[in-house]
Amino acid sequence: MESSEGTIESMADLMDIVAGYWASRTVLTGHELGVFTALRGDALTAAELARSIDCPERGTELLANALVALGLLQKKGARFWNGAFAAKHLVRGRGDDLCGYLDHHANLWQRWNELTATVRAGQAGRPSGERPPEATRAFIMAMHASSSHWSGRVMEHLDLTGVRHILDVGGGSGDYSYAILKQLPEATAVIFDLPTVVPITMECAQMAGVADRVETRGGSYWEDELGEGFDLAIVSNILHSAGPQGCVTILQKAFRALVPGGRVVVHDFVLDDSATSPLWAALFSLNMLSGGSDGRSYTGSEIERFLKDAGFGDVEHQQCSGDTAIVVGRRK
Repeated sequence: MESSEGTIESMADLMDIVAGYWASRTVLTGHELGVFTALRGDALTAAELARSIDCPERGTELLANALVALGLLQKKGARFWNGAFAAKHLVRGRGDDLCGYLDHHANLWQRWNELTATVRAGQAGRPSGERPPEATRAFIMAMHASSSHWSGRVMEHLDLTGVRHILDVGGGSGDYSYAILKQLPEATAVIFDLPTVVPITMECAQMAGVADRVETRGGSYWEDELGEGFDLAIVSNILHSAGPQGCVTILQKAFRALVPGGRVVVHDFVLDDSATSPLWAALFSLNMLSGGSDGRSYTGSEIERFLKDAGFGDVEHQQCSGDTAIVVGRRK
């Protein structure tokens, strides 16, 4: 019998899981009300903070106390101020801010709140039309925050021998390509994503200092070809948004875009063969279900099969961290 990743042994263990949303909702509420930005340069009393965010004093003080308990604010006497992490990353408009990540999770909150109905129905309602501009920006900046974190770990596992021309499929913020460009000063990258996304991509390229070696192409990987003549294709956090046949279709387009000997790198939350671990990958499948997607997290064996069905050979699977892995295939 296969064991699960986590074991619940006590009421305390259960409480940690079931009441976990308390901490999450506290941080998101602090972000949505502008607490961290209001404290960007000052130590304020609860009354002063309440006036700054236009909320009653009692609720503001209770929220601020909880944010102190969570380690995001500091308090001395009657005054509150941002802790080091919040001051650097949670003040909107600062260069290192992670506000897009919090915006995205605030958007996810409602659909996770409907998870019971979604599982009962078997599928969430599919989104209609394009994302509003503000939701698109929140999503891409959330991907920027997470991919900036993961790109370094992915780089440790990549063989970049002979790479000069990079294709980033559905690249969003493009951070995986930028990490490669910083190691390969002669290389160039094409970031392929929706027309509504690529202006934000270029903003991220400029922040990374590599905009002069980045080209964006607006299109849909369902409807358009991806180009040709590339040595390396990156497919990061894309396959989980598609069903199995959709995964093969995307990888077939990547195959056609590569030169003979070129490689594709699939990076994603990859499950073990039991489909129950790592925990984040298992939960991410529910995230895709709640968003009305046909996709989910896939096992390493499934991704290897998708690559082979798309025409790739020499398939290799490497774990990058406890949560993510890369699966690499070569066009012969």
